[in-house]
Amino acid sequence: MADRTQSGDGRRNRRNGSRRLAASFPYSARPCYAGIGEFSVYVRRDYRGRGAGRTVLAALIEAAEAAGLHKLTSRVFPENAASRALVKGLGFEEIGIHRRHGQLDGRWRDCVIVERLLGKGATE
Repeated sequence: MADRTQSGDGRRNRRNGSRRLAASFPYSARPCYAGIGEFSVYVRRDYRGRGAGRTVLAALIEAAEAAGLHKLTSRVFPENAASRALVKGLGFEEIGIHRRHGQLDGRWRDCVIVERLLGKGATE
């Protein structure tokens, strides 16, 4: 597996930065987790609500399947309804909660765990 899979325009300029980006990276260096990618999606605030996140995440899913990944996983803050709807719409399932797993505004927050099985793993 490649160390990183990426989709999106990735174009940057000094004033505005990247508009949309989805990337995956190995979930763990341990061999038993080979084939599992952890992913992240970023859409610049002024591009949100236009389908940019869906576009880059769908492309990332395709790239991950082409690279032979078994699964993509991530975490979402519970109140982030837009991100939760995005991943659900692309076939991810909410499978649990990490308690006080990420910090936001100086506070430890719970995170919803999402995953999508890919390729043969999705039909086994």
